Amino acid sequence: MPSPLTSEQERLTTIFFYCIVVLLGYLFFRILAPFFAPLGWAAVLAIFVYPCHERLVSRHGNAGAAGLSLNFFSMSFSSCASTSSAVPGAPHFS
Repeated sequence: MPSPLTSEQERLTTIFFYCIVVLLGYLFFRILAPFFAPLGWAAVLAIFVYPCHERLVSRHGNAGAAGLSLNFFSMSFSSCASTSSAVPGAPHFS
């Protein structure tokens, strides 16, 4: 039969272990929190762009050419969106 001191010591060790695990989980969450929004947007864009990618693969015959053309389209779209803020009368989003 274990002594009450050993049982109490095991209980405190277990509580200390779980407190450390919770603290490390919280700190890990704080480190990764700034990346959640970009990862969410990347997932949304991947879901919306995938059907276009599939159509381009069937048209071009390989995934490399489809990815390249989709990349050029996305770069031209983002450059047009960024230059539209310099156009007088264009809406400006802050």
